[in-house]
Amino acid sequence: MKFLRPFLHSVFLGCLNFFSILFGFGIYTLLKPANQILIQLPVAIFLSIVTFLLWTLLLPRLRWKEMLLIERKDYLLVLLGALIVTPFVFYPLHYVTQGYVARFSNVLAVWAFQVPVNALALWLAFQMSKRVRVNML
Repeated sequence: MKFLRPFLHSVFLGCLNFFSILFGFGIYTLLKPANQILIQLPVAIFLSIVTFLLWTLLLPRLRWKEMLLIERKDYLLVLLGALIVTPFVFYPLHYVTQGYVARFSNVLAVWAFQVPVNALALWLAFQMSKRVRVNML
């Protein structure tokens, strides 16, 4: 279970990042001719962070203690795991929707989004988990 816990959180966070980016793009297309970065990026950041925090708050309420991230190492593994998940989600998704294999620079762009956003989300989740554990005692 020690490997499964960070792995499942990594997959969830990596997929959440993609759907947040796509949702941000959807909002941008509704607001065209607005600047894409000024619309898509804040929407994707907000959605990624808030949804991951809700996910981490929901787990204790479901009494799924085996899935709680406890140690700092768990949070670091989730951050790295989400980066590893990225190409495995991105390339098939891009190929199915666009019909061709994307360049690796696209993965680098997603990583540039993921590193700061996921680091912030995981740091906030860690801070909340300390409070939740104190309140549970």
